[in-house]
Amino acid sequence: MTQRQAEYAKKLRRNIVIFAKNDLQMTIDQLHDQMHNLGYGTSLRKLSLSSLINLNTTLHGKTPHIYEILDAQGKKIWALYKLSDWSKEKLYGFIAQHFGKSGIKYLTKQEKGALIKVLENYEQPRIQD
Repeated sequence: MTQRQAEYAKKLRRNIVIFAKNDLQMTIDQLHDQMHNLGYGTSLRKLSLSSLINLNTTLHGKTPHIYEILDAQGKKIWALYKLSDWSKEKLYGFIAQHFGKSGIKYLTKQEKGALIKVLENYEQPRIQD
């Protein structure tokens, strides 16, 4: 991470905490619980810059609809996600945690294939029940 990116990440962490406290009326523990529920873990410092950007966007309630710009694999991921009981925040948190990317459109072909397998395997037990 460059110095400029590190400074931006620090600013984002500070803004996330301030927004959570002032606008969402959350304590730090509640913020950490919310982060954990969304799939980001419990530490802002451990998140990559892209994960911080996505978390900040999610907390502000501005998750964009990206289906229109996805390729075939991305659309398959989207369809599998819709069939699962995962929330959008959980999907993006999983992508951030496991691939270090902020969204489906940034995943490589191999990463999309791996995510498709995860979603298919996740859905399998629910279908068989």
